[in-house]
Amino acid sequence: MKKLLISFIFLTVFPGIWAQDEFSAVFSGVDMNFNPHKTFTSTEAQLYTAIFEGLVTYHPKTLEPLPAAARSWEVSDDGLTYTFKLRSDLRYSNGNKLTAEHFRSSWLRLMSPESGSDYGSLLDMVVNGAAYREGLAEASEVGIVAESESVLTVTLEHRAPHLLKVLCHHSFAPIHPRFFESEGTDLIVNGPYLIEETGEERLVLRKNENYWDRDNVNMGKINIFFSDDLTGNSIAFNRDERDWLADSFDLSVLNVDEAIVFNPLFSTTYLFFSNRNTVWSNGNVRKAMALLLPWEKIRSLQMIPGSTLIPAIPDYPSAEGIKNSDPDEAMALLRDEGYENGEGLPPILLRLPRSESILAIGEMIRESWTKYLNIDVNILSEPYPYYFNSLKKDDYTIGALTWIGDYADPMTFLEMWLQTSSLNDARFINDEYDERIRKSSAEDSDERYRLMSEAETILLDTAQVMPLGHSPALNIIDLRFIDGWYPNVLDIHPFKYLKFKSDFRIPGVVTADQLYSKT
Repeated sequence: MKKLLISFIFLTVFPGIWAQDEFSAVFSGVDMNFNPHKTFTSTEAQLYTAIFEGLVTYHPKTLEPLPAAARSWEVSDDGLTYTFKLRSDLRYSNGNKLTAEHFRSSWLRLMSPESGSDYGSLLDMVVNGAAYREGLAEASEVGIVAESESVLTVTLEHRAPHLLKVLCHHSFAPIHPRFFESEGTDLIVNGPYLIEETGEERLVLRKNENYWDRDNVNMGKINIFFSDDLTGNSIAFNRDERDWLADSFDLSVLNVDEAIVFNPLFSTTYLFFSNRNTVWSNGNVRKAMALLLPWEKIRSLQMIPGSTLIPAIPDYPSAEGIKNSDPDEAMALLRDEGYENGEGLPPILLRLPRSESILAIGEMIRESWTKYLNIDVNILSEPYPYYFNSLKKDDYTIGALTWIGDYADPMTFLEMWLQTSSLNDARFINDEYDERIRKSSAEDSDERYRLMSEAETILLDTAQVMPLGHSPALNIIDLRFIDGWYPNVLDIHPFKYLKFKSDFRIPGVVTADQLYSKT
């Protein structure tokens, strides 16, 4: 998922004083889209944990797939057939029965050629999935079959050990047919909460009484407000008026050190080349341009500098990326490809998000390339969230993204560079890369990781991807008050599990139950 700087704040409710079943939350201003087939930001992913639920869902602590709409599943011995058995009491928020056919039709719509969904290609491993998405197969030929109201069978073209993790993503939740008939205005959902009220500055969520596991949903209502006041948010937290702040706070005014939660995040910020111009589809030319850049200086602006796309994880062999500049090798590569001293290279446009640190990096790039080459370099800065859609245009040379894994597996960073991927905005095409990713799906453990690392090396060595660094997760939340919230590498915290702790008492504060016990 693409990272958007957000705030996320919950209003404090002291245990034993006020109602313990209502949350209030604040996000920074976002252009909220309630169609899970058309969304890609971390903000939306967090909100969708409240209103949508797929066959499986994230464990709030480990992120391993937990049974959700599916009460159980079986995998064939060859790893190619998954049979999901749905719960008998599944209902949408309006009381309509939810069936296996709703999953099938929702997924087919996500994968359809007309959808244009960023995540449609995540099911390319399904029999005829890629062919259907490209308009080369009929829906009836796709390996997704509703055997009955409560049984869904998924047949794969090749093994995909990460499938269940993929299905935790909100794109694979069922969507009520009326949502599309109403062009998105009739939002009937199946998650633990439903939408009671929407507005430009406010979103109210209420407990969904038709949710299959409603007895384990602790909050009756969640009030979400949209705000960009970093300092005000932090001051409110100091005053015990807020419980949870994410990405929208000012640490310089925060005075509750116990509430700072800092943990590793499965995230990488990187630059990438667009291959729409054939010049930049040449890996040697891209590498030459990358070797002209002052990488130590550029990466020094990142909190955790890094030269690899995949953050460090156990047992995954680290791939080799470009770590230092080498002008001599760069100029030799350009000369060999027919662009001596940069002559003949097209003008360069850096399309960058409106971020102070990224724009500073853009200036370093422009300075370096104009120093060594006779070439025009321009920078175009665009605000979120419009920036993400602009990366689908044909007019730029370099883009920048912070990508947070959609699931806890290296494939979440790698499959987006397959030439058939709907996430491949760069139009990167490399048969050798695709072959390594394909082979990795048939392997287990160490061999699977080795092949994926070799594929990553292709991205790095050809400068298709130029990593800058890795971002930690930083939240402001007082876990003395809140249960069901755990630090994790995707920074996803499903609303379903959140609840106020009833046994914590603030020093010096007399609660209602203590007061009444003395009378």
